[in-house]
Amino acid sequence: MFRKLLNKISRKPLIKRLKKPIIFVHLEKTAGTTFQAYLQSLILQKDLIAGPYFGGEVTNFFGDCSKRLYSGHIAYSDCKKDRIQGYYLTFLRHPLDRCFSLYASWKNPKNLTSEWLQVLKPEEFYAIKTVQEMSFQEYALSEDPWVYGHIHNLMSRRLAVTGKNGMLKLERAYDILKKDFYWFGITEEFDKSIQLLNKLFFGVQKAPLLKSENVSLQYDNTLDEKGRQRLKDLNEYDLILYDKARTLFYQRCQHMLGE
Repeated sequence: MFRKLLNKISRKPLIKRLKKPIIFVHLEKTAGTTFQAYLQSLILQKDLIAGPYFGGEVTNFFGDCSKRLYSGHIAYSDCKKDRIQGYYLTFLRHPLDRCFSLYASWKNPKNLTSEWLQVLKPEEFYAIKTVQEMSFQEYALSEDPWVYGHIHNLMSRRLAVTGKNGMLKLERAYDILKKDFYWFGITEEFDKSIQLLNKLFFGVQKAPLLKSENVSLQYDNTLDEKGRQRLKDLNEYDLILYDKARTLFYQRCQHMLGE
């Protein structure tokens, strides 16, 4: 399958000449902010970069066809439904590390940026303010819909598409990642991920020296057994997705980079 993909994309696109835009599906706390800045550095004409997606109708966000880079916390199912064409990219991270990093990020009031505050609904703002007073154990056991939604198989839900019954088919998230995404990276292998991207886009694998922002925090082992088990249960599909994706990632690195 990957060999077919390589044949399909053998002509390495240059950023300036892309016939389709780059669409970065940013999954929270996976080094997305750093990666987004890297993508923006590849585009000299800044008017070709769309502002980040903070919610709302996806069709409106992609309304300006002149843009070459779109990024944000976008659900692939929304893009698929509206037949948005582009080079889809994303990053994956170990689900439990991602959950703790998100908790630590919400705990920091400085991360409530003015742009984010403008689009937060009252109940979402209340949830985040509540998290700032929670322990990680309380966060892991929380029944708040906003908190729950950001813990529960978030990566799979963002990548999956809906079935005929209108429900997300979480078990198909890996197939979507493998088939429909031009590239994906692994947060824990950030530099190697950039090397693979550069190889695909430019035919070179020299990676820039980048510092991943806000991704150093790893899973906090202070949870009791109940808390640990709930996080694992709520990330059942994400854990499977991550393990499969890592295996595919290393296969691609071996094939493309000789590593």
